[in-house]
Amino acid sequence: MSKEKRSIRPGRPKQSFLSKGAIMISRNAVPIKIENAKGEGIRVTWSDQHQAVYPYAYLRESCRCASCIHEWSGEKLIPPGSIPENIAPTQIEAVGHYAISIHWSDGHDTGIYAFDFLKEICPCETCTKERLNAGAK
Repeated sequence: MSKEKRSIRPGRPKQSFLSKGAIMISRNAVPIKIENAKGEGIRVTWSDQHQAVYPYAYLRESCRCASCIHEWSGEKLIPPGSIPENIAPTQIEAVGHYAISIHWSDGHDTGIYAFDFLKEICPCETCTKERLNAGAK
């Protein structure tokens, strides 16, 4: 695999990389390709062919680890605006068959992003509208 464009394929042994370079997601969809979209975000292609790019800052702010979310209250512990604008992943690793772990340029590395969670927070226009419509009911 070229050093310019590397990706994680869930279901294979744990790998890591440092990259240099529609329709709402079905409930049963699983990622078939996860890649660093060089400056855009992390691109996930799902088994139902849905594709989404998760901006770096959006993912970093969405971290649900104990350092970022209060264990009992669920309150965010990251002050608004504290994520650097130039945040980027330094390493992305597959976690079993259910998640990815992202090591960030700000030193944060304890977040695990489950595939179900990534489906829930898909930032594409279609999924965002679907969530807004579901919340209005």
